[in-house]
Amino acid sequence: GSSTSAITLVGVAKYSARSRQLAARVVYEAEPTALLLQLCRERVGRYLVMPDEHLAAVANYARGFAATNPLGVKNLLYRADMLEADVELVQAWRGDLAYADALEEFVQAPRRENDLPKIVCLGDARSSRLELLRREHGNKSLTEKPAVSMRGKQLVRGLISLATMGHRSIVGVVDMEILASVTTWLEKAGARLMTVSDTSDIEEGRHSIAEDVLSAQQALPRDVDGALNAPYVLGFGQSSIGSFINDDGLEMLKQRKQRLLKLTRVKDLVKHCEPDKRWQVAENLFREGGTPGPGALLGPPKGLRFEYDMLEIPPHYLKDAGMESYAPEFWESMCTGGFALDTKEASELLWWAAGGTDADAAGVFPGDEAWGGASSDHDDED
Repeated sequence: GSSTSAITLVGVAKYSARSRQLAARVVYEAEPTALLLQLCRERVGRYLVMPDEHLAAVANYARGFAATNPLGVKNLLYRADMLEADVELVQAWRGDLAYADALEEFVQAPRRENDLPKIVCLGDARSSRLELLRREHGNKSLTEKPAVSMRGKQLVRGLISLATMGHRSIVGVVDMEILASVTTWLEKAGARLMTVSDTSDIEEGRHSIAEDVLSAQQALPRDVDGALNAPYVLGFGQSSIGSFINDDGLEMLKQRKQRLLKLTRVKDLVKHCEPDKRWQVAENLFREGGTPGPGALLGPPKGLRFEYDMLEIPPHYLKDAGMESYAPEFWESMCTGGFALDTKEASELLWWAAGGTDADAAGVFPGDEAWGGASSDHDDED
């Protein structure tokens, strides 16, 4: 359309109370109708459903357990490693709360009469694929330029998709290490950089987010042709443009979080358990292939184990929260219920957001040719 979308990016750091406050404040002042988070559909349960109180309880329990030196490490080595281990536990369980705070502020914000329905895009690459990259090429591969550029491009696909839906105010909450890549890909897609601020500018009132959004909405695009070609530059129809949750889906996630908080006792959240025996087979003499271990490999499903497999979050909690091995089933149920969508096509996203419940059955969506869309039978890639 003829309107201009204002995209406000917020760079956040892990385990930073300042980042949490900034993300929530920007959402409050920008009054967006669309929100992008640097999460993926596999991390919905962990970061958007599991209550903050439960995350804090697990972190504190694990820290207390680690302080007892459960492995009996020599005192000198234990003291040297204790501080680092304590920081790692806090970061593991309390490290990405800025996304949850931004979402909470977004859900609570009142909807004005002429606003489009709220929508959230989980724009990051899937965590399982990032973990596969890390295992095959090492930890540094995640911070090298190809991976950072790939993730930045993936996030911009989500931002541009939200803009094509007609949302005039969009907020994106991304890791500060990815922020530069996201900005670069936005400019390649025809966006125009209007204002740059740091956290102190916002906290001390030197910049007004609301005024910046209004001026951006009134500005002309930097490159009209570039904006029109954005779907081709970003590979729409070839790779996933994001995972989307509508207004009803946000309400469902909110209710699920409240139910977990109400019905789960903190003392039942973490259980002690015995680590699995690790059976070592020296040589397989009589047949090819692996030798199945004894009965230790059989039994009831295991929960999320941590701290040397001595602590566990029970599987029934993981299922209720849609975490870990239950994440695919949880996301599939959201898609089936019409609360969420994964797509490569901007036209399919528009159709779904407008209430098109039979989109999958139709197979073809209005305007596929205009977006250069590929057929819907491609394997999902993000």
